[in-house]
Amino acid sequence: MSDTTEHTLLACFDESVQGVALFDSQDVMLYANSAFRSMLAVPVVDSLTWEGLMRNCHAKRKGLIIADDDIGAWLSRVQRKRRAASVRTFESDLFDGRWLWVVESTHADGHVMVVATDITELKTTERTLRQARDTALVHANTDSLTGLFNRRYALDWLPKEIQAARLGHRSLCVGLIDLDDFKEVNDTHGHQMGDHVLKHLADKMRCHMRPADTISRIGGDEFLIIFPDTSLADASCALSRVRQAIAHADVTVELAGVKYSFSAGIAELSHEDTSKSLLQRADTVLYAAKRGGRGLNMM
Repeated sequence: MSDTTEHTLLACFDESVQGVALFDSQDVMLYANSAFRSMLAVPVVDSLTWEGLMRNCHAKRKGLIIADDDIGAWLSRVQRKRRAASVRTFESDLFDGRWLWVVESTHADGHVMVVATDITELKTTERTLRQARDTALVHANTDSLTGLFNRRYALDWLPKEIQAARLGHRSLCVGLIDLDDFKEVNDTHGHQMGDHVLKHLADKMRCHMRPADTISRIGGDEFLIIFPDTSLADASCALSRVRQAIAHADVTVELAGVKYSFSAGIAELSHEDTSKSLLQRADTVLYAAKRGGRGLNMM
């Protein structure tokens, strides 16, 4: 290579938006272009090593983010990976908010060429898409009125809870709730008040049930609760707490004088049950409770 060609090549490297650096077999930095120096906050010192560069980033909180208080331990872990393969690729984030895609190429004589590409825009797009996906999933699985899970989520989740219960040799109950005379509430007080009643019940269930319990609205005035690791007696106690909370609510303030109640049926998982049969048994005892004067019923 002629001196002119080498000079042109180095000039092109220095003008590149990609960070480029070369380390020798002892990890002493032989060359770094302007972009690399900016990305890694390279200090102006003689015979700078890769380890010295990393320690500078950690101490000055500039350049590469090293999320480890023990820089020695971090260096030990990373050093084992360096030169373990001829080409190593990874993402790194910087203190200034940028993200890099880094390619380390190790030559047979031990020299390492590092090329770092700014992928901040791609990461931002990726984050936006991920947030949009997560938001869509929430909307797809959530009842818009009450904020509870919806029917689709509940019916997809129940088989997983059943499998977990059987693998762990634990009990599982499901409870079905149906509001009493809900049509009368809508006809007498209007659908807006009916919606308020549904949201009021949803709030009371959230307050008086465990975080592990899955509460879903599966129909107009129908709700399904999945009680993992719960006996019939404990599931009944949970629904009784909700009934008492409703009975003792200040309806004058919360529901403008409107009172309501619900009937419920609870079934415990048996060895023969499928999701469908378990729900059918809960539904059977729910309507037995309604025919019997409303309240709670169990199977």
